[in-house]
Amino acid sequence: DAAGDVPGPSAAADGRGGRRGEGGLPVLSPKAAAALGAEMAAMLLAGGGAGLATRGTWLGLVRFAAAVSASADERGARAGSEALSSLCSHSAHACPLHESLPELWPLLLLHARACRTPAHCERAVGLMADVHARLREETAGGGGEAPSEEWRADWLLVLRGFCSLCLDTRLPCRDAPLLALQRAVLAGDPPALPPAVWAEAFEQAVFPLLTELLRQWVAATD
Repeated sequence: DAAGDVPGPSAAADGRGGRRGEGGLPVLSPKAAAALGAEMAAMLLAGGGAGLATRGTWLGLVRFAAAVSASADERGARAGSEALSSLCSHSAHACPLHESLPELWPLLLLHARACRTPAHCERAVGLMADVHARLREETAGGGGEAPSEEWRADWLLVLRGFCSLCLDTRLPCRDAPLLALQRAVLAGDPPALPPAVWAEAFEQAVFPLLTELLRQWVAATD
């Protein structure tokens, strides 16, 4: 799935003299990343997020925050992460979270894959888990009803994303996405979901994860 399967790192010219990195995000110098990240974080922490009235504006800022968080500069990366977290918390001002998930989730995956320390990785995966929890509140059925079709589609996308992180050998902390995946699976609320939905989840996420983990283990022991 295109939204849950993000290509590996690369950098190429964008045709306008700039550089594009993983996922087509702009490659920023450490100095530019630190300055831009600090400005974005300050604006959002001062309440600027409430002014994000359009989906396009919000997603554009999310893309820049994700690019800043991938900076080699530690201060810039931290500021970008803070800005990204604040933007996610203000998503309701722009559009329902489930409407932006197909574009937001790949950016959060890129953010997690850019982490260089275990602590940074845990924060990035924690942000993804928070987004998933808010999705559950936004789209789940109430009063004991089965989750909506919107939530079901989002849930499968989330599971595939966490599975891809569990298999990423570049990640400094693979335990974090594995724990997040476990919690996301349990958030499916087993009594409320029909067997066909569980079968889809295992076919699209769990079984491919186990197959690839076994392949990696066999390759490492040969």
